[in-house]
Amino acid sequence: MSIWTSKTVTVMRAAALSAALAALGACSEMPVLGQPATQVAVASRSVVIAGPAGFCVDSRSTKDTAKGSFVLLGRCFAISGVLTSQTPPAPALLMASVSGASGGDPIADAFPAMKAFFRSEEGRAALSRTGDAATVKLLDAGGKGDVFYIHARDRSASFVPVVSDEYWRAIFNVNGRIVSASVMALRDRSMSSDAARLLLDGFVSRIKAANAPKG
Repeated sequence: MSIWTSKTVTVMRAAALSAALAALGACSEMPVLGQPATQVAVASRSVVIAGPAGFCVDSRSTKDTAKGSFVLLGRCFAISGVLTSQTPPAPALLMASVSGASGGDPIADAFPAMKAFFRSEEGRAALSRTGDAATVKLLDAGGKGDVFYIHARDRSASFVPVVSDEYWRAIFNVNGRIVSASVMALRDRSMSSDAARLLLDGFVSRIKAANAPKG
């Protein structure tokens, strides 16, 4: 029987992925001299995380292990102190986490169970940075195409204090791994929910394009 037809396994994997993203080490958006990379290969080089135009990888915050990987992307100027000709469409930080080898059926097969899970108290606790369901308000959750989207507000303390409480997240498959991509607006800059979702769609598209079969 497929593992994605088991609600229990689906819930465990969804919770683990969300918790891993919240728990990984502290990050910052301070300038680093030199030209930063716009993409990075992780998960034994099986997955490339690439940001939309104007976003660069914070190499100091990238974590890549057999159990999972984490990548933080910020505005290129904030990362390097070097001006570029491209400007991000909105002031935000981007994050991506990549699971260990997941195998199994496409994550799209688990959309109904994932939607039910993240609407539950246990699911909201998984989305909380402190594991407290009371800090999270789920604004929307559901699948579109092969991507599961989460729109939430988390009032718990962030390990990146410059970001706002509200964020958009996308969960999807890439080369046998589960990728979670998030967009978080900067706390001191205005950014509409629609703009954040549009930026997330661009982030997802860039990751998919970077991992598309050559030729």
